[in-house]
Amino acid sequence: METPPTTDFQLHFLCANHREWVSENPEQSRQFVADTKRKGQRMLRQLRWHDAIPYWGCIFETAEILDDCSVEPSAEVLSLLCQAARALSRCFTELDAQDMAYVVISQARRRIEAIAFTYELQAVPCWIVDCLDLLKTEWAPSAKFSPAGAFAAHPTLH
Repeated sequence: METPPTTDFQLHFLCANHREWVSENPEQSRQFVADTKRKGQRMLRQLRWHDAIPYWGCIFETAEILDDCSVEPSAEVLSLLCQAARALSRCFTELDAQDMAYVVISQARRRIEAIAFTYELQAVPCWIVDCLDLLKTEWAPSAKFSPAGAFAAHPTLH
């Protein structure tokens, strides 16, 4: 099995001004996400993988910022993060960029796992477990790289 690519860096799709706008306007950001999601879904339906990446990337990063701004974890925001991560992973995989697919899924999983760990001895809500399960099984088989194998071999991704 190949070694998984490093995930020391964070993917960024928004400029600094838009990041600031999202954090200062969380409710308006949700409308932005709804509009962007429709456009991203259209790109996916048309199999326009490269064109879909900026849309889903903006959604992904907006969801991360909204999560950072929230006092409590939100099922809506984490579900959005999951959807965007899966869409980005699909786009990257279709464009033969499995390393990038791995990075985006890992970035989302790290965030959701960190939230799950905050529950300590309490039961982790089922929607958090569902998000983690969706991201764990997202990978498509690849001759070059098997992220499913990487999940099995990586102790924090179980």
